[in-house]
Amino acid sequence: MNNVEKLTFTTDNLNEADSVDFQLKTGKKSVLISLQVSEPSWVRIYKSSEQRSMDQRPGPGGTLSSFLGIGGHPCSENVTTLETEVISQNPLPLLEGDSEGLTYVRLVKRNKGSKEVTLTATTCPLPV
Repeated sequence: MNNVEKLTFTTDNLNEADSVDFQLKTGKKSVLISLQVSEPSWVRIYKSSEQRSMDQRPGPGGTLSSFLGIGGHPCSENVTTLETEVISQNPLPLLEGDSEGLTYVRLVKRNKGSKEVTLTATTCPLPV
């Protein structure tokens, strides 16, 4: 794949079950190749801040009604269990950014102790 991009975000110190919302500039259309997370985490990527705000699930997965309530599935949902874990995506999820090319992320730290969490998303922009 040509034009592969690595997008990185580092949180402040998070404790177990703390969450942080942020944006990644993935472009209006791209595919997610992999995610690397420095601490065990639950990472969800959405196409809008509204969809992210409406997702109040307490843990990974969910019922059809829980996804209908937020306007469909997140673009991507990944759970890591190791420190510095890389999850290669297969199939490659389509990330649809808003008019500014932003996608909306929620990261929940899943292990004890207070630490920063660094997420690196490897993406490949697609023609619009």
